[in-house]
Amino acid sequence: MKDNIKKERKAVLKLNHLNSLISFERWIRTSLSVPKEKKIPLNHLEKYLGHIQWKLQEEVGANKDEWNEVISSLLDNLEKKKND
Repeated sequence: MKDNIKKERKAVLKLNHLNSLISFERWIRTSLSVPKEKKIPLNHLEKYLGHIQWKLQEEVGANKDEWNEVISSLLDNLEKKKND
């Protein structure tokens, strides 16, 4: 019976994972088990950030504004990178 039970690992996103696009991509790679040699498209990173921002609206917490500010900054950086 124990063999049929799959343990799911929960990936916890912390504010320090959003310090930069590099740290966010590193968190994505770790939490989704994406190999280093596989490129994560910028539009995927943008979708992940958008989803996190959307889910944040459901959360209650004191630092919600800080999270939104950091995510908005990363989205701005992504937009600049896409235009380069």
